[in-house]
Amino acid sequence: MIVFVVSFISPHTLPLGRALSQYAEVAFINTMPLTEERKKMGYDVCDERIKVYNYYENTNGCFEIVNNAECVIFAGAFGFDILQHRLAEKKLTFIMHERIFKKGVIKLLDPRTYELVRFCKRVRGRNVKLLSIGTKAATDFAFLGFPKSEIYKFGYFPELESKIKPELSRDFCSIIWVGRMVDFKRPILALKAAKRLPKRYKLIMIGDGKLSEKAKRYAKKHNISVEFKGSLTHKDVMDNMLNSHILLSTSNKGEGWGAVVNEGMNLGCAIVCSDKIGCINSLAYSENACVFKSGSVSSLVRAIKSADESFDELSKKSIETIEEEYNPTVAAARLFALINEGKEAESGICSRIFK
Repeated sequence: MIVFVVSFISPHTLPLGRALSQYAEVAFINTMPLTEERKKMGYDVCDERIKVYNYYENTNGCFEIVNNAECVIFAGAFGFDILQHRLAEKKLTFIMHERIFKKGVIKLLDPRTYELVRFCKRVRGRNVKLLSIGTKAATDFAFLGFPKSEIYKFGYFPELESKIKPELSRDFCSIIWVGRMVDFKRPILALKAAKRLPKRYKLIMIGDGKLSEKAKRYAKKHNISVEFKGSLTHKDVMDNMLNSHILLSTSNKGEGWGAVVNEGMNLGCAIVCSDKIGCINSLAYSENACVFKSGSVSSLVRAIKSADESFDELSKKSIETIEEEYNPTVAAARLFALINEGKEAESGICSRIFK
């Protein structure tokens, strides 16, 4: 059995588990109850092929499942007590983690970081490997002492959408921004760019959050043409992406990965994202996306115009990126080969980051 230990099962992790279930029995252990906010965002997901257990309801039972599993993939928050017996017995264990220093080195002052430092030192020679969600996570873990030889490139793999992008009018350029309106996603930056763009560019913003009202006030004050759609169902979000030219992610380094980029690529959007987002140089890079300097309005405006000019080429590359590698089926096949045979990929998903 392959067991995922997660904060809570989500659309970012379930598709990988579902794809892995073709090779082995798969179970998820939730360590935290799902919040109402996450439920509204569509995180309340399940699959009859996947067993789900709640650590907070049956702690002893979950300990037993973890101890007896052939492989455990720990993708939860801090707190590694559930792994202590596996570490002692050197049973195969993967840590699946985003970058640690999203807020900079001030994170070193967080007591939980010292718990992570102790863990990184304990795992040497214990059959523990890191599935690095973005290259920055690899750098952070190596800095804390995790063995570089056991760090592999990984990511998040939302479900594929089998939809064909319609032929869009080039009389205008539609830009879609999707996410919670919170500080690290930088929604106001998108509006500042829209303020400088010609009228042929149409901005749609989907999502709610503490910056929602501030964003609306800013747009009204500066007479910015933008459509705020609030929170939508997953289907409606996908439909809006399908009919947009550009998927814009303004997130800074606080974004551990950026699964919205996966979704935009899957639906043939030209991607514009910052050079600090977690998936940069893994999922998104200079050849399949237009990358701007994080926080720079001028750089963002140039990237949007470049994506518009190269839309056809970038749209094609976006789809190829998802269909050829960054999808649950490919990720599961490579991960199972690593679990079952110790076979690592030569490049991309499940390849070593530090050669």
